[in-house]
Amino acid sequence: MSKKSPVETTPETFIFESLTIENEENQEFDGKLLYETLKLQGKNPKYFYFRTKPEFKKLIDMFHSSGYRYLHLSCHGSEARIDTTLDRISFDELSELVRNKLKNRRLFISGCYTGNKLLCEKVSDSNKGIFSIIAPTQKLFFNQTIPFWSSFYYLMDADSETGGMKKARIEFVLKHLTQTFNLKLAYYYHDTCNQEFVYKVFEPDYDNFSDLGISAPKEILD
Repeated sequence: MSKKSPVETTPETFIFESLTIENEENQEFDGKLLYETLKLQGKNPKYFYFRTKPEFKKLIDMFHSSGYRYLHLSCHGSEARIDTTLDRISFDELSELVRNKLKNRRLFISGCYTGNKLLCEKVSDSNKGIFSIIAPTQKLFFNQTIPFWSSFYYLMDADSETGGMKKARIEFVLKHLTQTFNLKLAYYYHDTCNQEFVYKVFEPDYDNFSDLGISAPKEILD
């Protein structure tokens, strides 16, 4: 049997997770919970926990060889780097670690402040053919990430007849879920018509929070 080309991808999710020692002690593994949720939804996800930069490099190679289309990274982050349990990885380093590994794939990052243009441009520059990147532009909380990502993957799959994600559906889901879970996320995608990347931020419409029967958080309104 011939081996599938890595460019021919399968609409399944490969989850990497790396958190703090305190998170580990408190069993705060949102990536692992997402893995269990996707299994309950009838999907075939893969999950790996790592602590160091060299481990991340090996996992990237495994992801590329797997043919899975979606890479989901659960970690801590900032506007200039992502953090593993024991190492820090700048966006420059990250772009090199994933170089040529994300063609015909989508990257999802669940890490604070990682959804900025710097990360998106660095990663896309090293990955010709990447479909999109979705990541938060704000600080995240554990009780937000679990329901958000579980809902996102469910809603993307529920309306899919082809087994893939389409731009219109992604934008529809992001618009509604960012409102529901009070999140700001960036959606960076390749516009095939104009042959350029587009950076869009989805955020709650605080004037319409009453539609959900709640009020906008005080720290946001201050």
